[in-house]
Amino acid sequence: MKKKLILPEVIFEFQLDENICTTLLEDVSKLEWTPNQHNFYSKNSLNKDPTYDFLHEWFHECLQAVKNDLQMQCEELNVVLSWATKTENGQFHNSHTHRNSVVSGILYLQDNMSHTWFSRAHMWGKGHNLSLFPNDETEMQHEEETSKGKLLIFPSMLPHRVSCNSDDDARYTIAFNAFPSGQLGDYSCLNSLHLKKMT
Repeated sequence: MKKKLILPEVIFEFQLDENICTTLLEDVSKLEWTPNQHNFYSKNSLNKDPTYDFLHEWFHECLQAVKNDLQMQCEELNVVLSWATKTENGQFHNSHTHRNSVVSGILYLQDNMSHTWFSRAHMWGKGHNLSLFPNDETEMQHEEETSKGKLLIFPSMLPHRVSCNSDDDARYTIAFNAFPSGQLGDYSCLNSLHLKKMT
């Protein structure tokens, strides 16, 4: 018997200078926080704060690289919401997706043993309600290490979670949602749409 891997998917990785991450970590750790279900998120959105304009300019460059690589039929991908997260020792973040968004990103501000886990339905366990597989084998999962300066860009509807933080230090990240703008689609296929840039 031979097994064949078919229909592989990709997410995108970029790297931010570690010195910039150190400065960002100092700034983010001083933010006001709002309790989430199992961790914390920043009280205010970062894309509205001029302090982080330089960072969002870099996010924009990365998003355009993703758009171009995927040959997406839109003029731009723009950040519409960004926030910081804080996960303290013993905390985690349950599996979730990002609504009102097409593309999302996570920037890790320091190394941490608490990793991000991406998942999607296993095609052999999808499309029926028969109990043919153990519960933990109905999804394919990918573990992504938390390393300083790493930016991941992925589809907003891709489920992901954060494992329990076993480090003494809190885990800090900056996340964002992005949406297409400008001319979308192709008029020759009668699916053209113009969206103003959202902020």
